[in-house]
Amino acid sequence: MRAIDALGPYPFERLRQLLQDIPSTHESFDLTIGEPKVAPPALVARTIAAQDQDWNCYPPIPGTPELREAMHVWLCRRFALAGLATNFDVDPTCGSREGLFLLAMLTRFCAKSNNVQKSSRHNLIAMPNPSYAVYAGSARIAGAETLALDTVAGAFPTPDQLDVDILADLRLVYLCSPDNPSGNILPEATIRAWITAAYKHDFIVASDECYSELYAKTPLQGILAIAARMGTDQPFDHVVCLNSLSKRSSCAGLRSGLLAGDPKLIDMIRKIKSFAGNRMPLALQTTSIALWQDEDHVQIIRRHYQENYVLSNCLFADQPGFTPVQAGMFLWLRVNDDIEVTKHFWREGGLRVLPGRFLCEPEQIAPGKHFYPRCAGASCA
Repeated sequence: MRAIDALGPYPFERLRQLLQDIPSTHESFDLTIGEPKVAPPALVARTIAAQDQDWNCYPPIPGTPELREAMHVWLCRRFALAGLATNFDVDPTCGSREGLFLLAMLTRFCAKSNNVQKSSRHNLIAMPNPSYAVYAGSARIAGAETLALDTVAGAFPTPDQLDVDILADLRLVYLCSPDNPSGNILPEATIRAWITAAYKHDFIVASDECYSELYAKTPLQGILAIAARMGTDQPFDHVVCLNSLSKRSSCAGLRSGLLAGDPKLIDMIRKIKSFAGNRMPLALQTTSIALWQDEDHVQIIRRHYQENYVLSNCLFADQPGFTPVQAGMFLWLRVNDDIEVTKHFWREGGLRVLPGRFLCEPEQIAPGKHFYPRCAGASCA
């Protein structure tokens, strides 16, 4: 019960409580949730409608071989991994949230290697601060302590900035690039440093890349591609990535994602899922295959975001501290008081935005006068 009590309310519930007694006479316009506003490709409805014979069947927990193959081929094509196709494994997830949660649960059962220095502290899971609330929530449910790594200044810390005792306690670090909420893109050197530290100190590096296909100009690198270039015998040891069709294909309602990387970790995740995992319906697996195999609709969706990046960067160019949007779907605006700005936007314009502090670890938030409301402005039609 203590782990559940430590969760506290989800950020959107905190926002509801904040605004519930503030009247607004304007039509409500919700910019809080990272929900795509571009219509899904027509092939989704068409493919689901054609799958009317499998609803009586239990779907295989690891997904069909055809789905795993489609995801594997996409990863190899997108991140130039063809020469290492047999070195990594891939597993379907019901959205990236399931994979993020299962990775945290995995830390309860994976002991540190005997040749790695350990301390007497509890399991430690690190994450960006601010970040997607599921990282901290999953860690707490798994009984781990959280380490919030401050990214407000724009630079994600590297392992050499942490004490050796902290690295010894780490079981898992969540990376996110492009970042939610800031849109920052992690430099390759930073990702390499975390992979190297994971090898040395025996922890998992999980890269959340759900926004990887939404970018302004240059295709973004993934952690698997970076690990492959490091030239080790087992390039994907301790390394996994997560992606999904929610943003890439504007299909958040499909709940279809992937977890890929270290075959040993993927195998352990499958064992957990055998007892407690979700099963993606066969019709949705077939639809997912069609989406992973098609890039035309992804280009259409990406152009929508790129047009909004240009518009947003023009509208907010004079905003102090504004950083032009490079990727992702959020505007991350610096203000003096994110709570008061959130109330003002709602009261005077009917706009619902999310105070940035609601995405921070409260006890670890750095003092300072600037806070950031998160606005899903880049996704709007």
